Amino acid sequence: MTHQCLHGYFYKLRPDSPEYPFIEAKLYLNNEYKGKIAFLIDTGAGATLIVYKDALRLGISPRSTGKTIKIIGVSGSETAALLNTPIKLELLESHENKDNLSSITISLSSIQVEKPREVKKRMRGSRISDIMTRPSLLGWDVLKDLSIIIDYPRKLIRICRE
Repeated sequence: MTHQCLHGYFYKLRPDSPEYPFIEAKLYLNNEYKGKIAFLIDTGAGATLIVYKDALRLGISPRSTGKTIKIIGVSGSETAALLNTPIKLELLESHENKDNLSSITISLSSIQVEKPREVKKRMRGSRISDIMTRPSLLGWDVLKDLSIIIDYPRKLIRICRE
């Protein structure tokens, strides 16, 4: 039995915030490479979400689909566009471990993209820096097929697939 394993990294969203677990991934829609996204590894998220600022940077329009879904999480609820198209996420080795060129590829049939009006709603009463540093989330739809170790004291993130 062979294991593919990668290491993630910890990152502070703001100087006064704790460090969060991240993994970088290449995103492909309909087999077309769109670019890289840094995903926060969110073991409580039901699905992977591309936040609006990342979608905009990669040329992904949340308006290109008529389907909207409601997302409910610990911080409240919002709506997102559901992109029903073949998606490939190529999870990449941490930038701190460039010698390991391995990757883990995950295929999805859909992905959630944050809508602009949700960003506007969130801006009321929030600092703009909080909005702009909000990361895309790697959720259960990807994580369910992986083994993940997040060791905060040792600053270790290990993601494996058998």
